[in-house]
Amino acid sequence: MTATELIHLSYDGNFQLETDAKVILCKVIQSNQVEPLPSDDVDDTTTLRVELQLDKTSMHPQGGGQPTDVGVITENDGAYTATIDKVTIDRASGIATHSGSVTLPSSLNGS
Repeated sequence: MTATELIHLSYDGNFQLETDAKVILCKVIQSNQVEPLPSDDVDDTTTLRVELQLDKTSMHPQGGGQPTDVGVITENDGAYTATIDKVTIDRASGIATHSGSVTLPSSLNGS
């Protein structure tokens, strides 16, 4: 697997808040099925704890006293959004891992 391109390391990249990237790996860490409330207005949802590895990122990983960037990663058509709460980097491989959660409504999770 190739190292993640770290956009923030360039001068212009320091100010870049959005990046088009390709998901190289999506690993589900935990799934939390939520039962519907006793209301017809609420769909049941599934929250997935995920780790994403991208080909490039503008999010700064935690390390060297620098706190991690947080934010969102949205799929092209907006169907899925991952709320990222931690970015780490493996110094040996150069691969950045974005950890966070994705909530899927029942219409998307096949329930």
